[in-house]
Amino acid sequence: MEEDEEEQIQPAATWDGDYRQEASEDETPASEWNKHSSETGETYYVNVVSGETSWENPDSPQQDQENDWVEAHTKEEPIDDKITYPYDAATEEIFNEDIAEEPGVLGLSLEQRPIQEVSLIESEFEAVCRREMIKEELLQLSGGDRFWGLDIHDSEVLQLHIEEELMAKGVSTISQQYPRMYTPQQEMLTANINLSDYLAFEEDDEKVDTERLQRELKEEFEAREAMFREEAQQCQNADSFWGIQAEESRQATANVAMALEEEASRRFAENALEQALSMAWEEEVQQSVANELATRGGQEQRMQERYLSWFYGQCISVDELLDYRWPTKLQQERLEETPSPVGSE
Repeated sequence: MEEDEEEQIQPAATWDGDYRQEASEDETPASEWNKHSSETGETYYVNVVSGETSWENPDSPQQDQENDWVEAHTKEEPIDDKITYPYDAATEEIFNEDIAEEPGVLGLSLEQRPIQEVSLIESEFEAVCRREMIKEELLQLSGGDRFWGLDIHDSEVLQLHIEEELMAKGVSTISQQYPRMYTPQQEMLTANINLSDYLAFEEDDEKVDTERLQRELKEEFEAREAMFREEAQQCQNADSFWGIQAEESRQATANVAMALEEEASRRFAENALEQALSMAWEEEVQQSVANELATRGGQEQRMQERYLSWFYGQCISVDELLDYRWPTKLQQERLEETPSPVGSE
């Protein structure tokens, strides 16, 4: 009896790409790694024996195919304690014979079943749980839950397009094209809306949009001004949070101060050079005037002495004194050549 029970507990079939093959004792046991999904949607693997986790699949490609097959065949089927094997009409007799030969396998509890069957059932359960979680996330997304990252701007744009199509086609057509955007309560409300109401609203659309645009621009301008004042205050307080802006401001101030200092130095150098040249030129002019006066004074004195010597030496009589003619400047060169400037007639 004990041998018969041990034979019944042996696995009835193993999946290696073809479920029509029978299991053998020499085949490797089922994998000890289970596939799980995190809250962010990432897949990781957990060792059922040691509790070790891994992002990569440590199993062979054969086990990957098995997991993919289980997930693909459990997307639209409910949870069942029995293992669903893929078969068609041609292989129905083969599976019936396998089940008939080992009737005790399907009647065993979850703890008494082979490890491979338990792994397949757990994978199926995990796939169903993951599918339910994805559906829950989609419901929360459709409900406008910002926790799941729904873009409010895209939602408003889509709603605007829906309103435009409502005015053109009517409420019934749009409710059929966008079933997810309308709940039964919304359909009851929108069913009473006439097209004339939208046309009347469209007449005042430009005025409302203009007022709303002006209000939004004013709010945006006030918010920007407040932000600029806050940034300026934080920059003045040497807030390192605005580091790059404060550094650029300090660098610009230093550049302006350096440029002003260089300009002042250049002007001071030019003024000093001009002052030195002016003083040198003034000294040269004064020296030239003094030299000219000295030269002119000596010449006049010599001319006076010469005139007097001529006058006293040549004017002896009264007639010569009366007829004496003093030389002009044009005759200075010829004074030494002529013995006396007195002319005789």
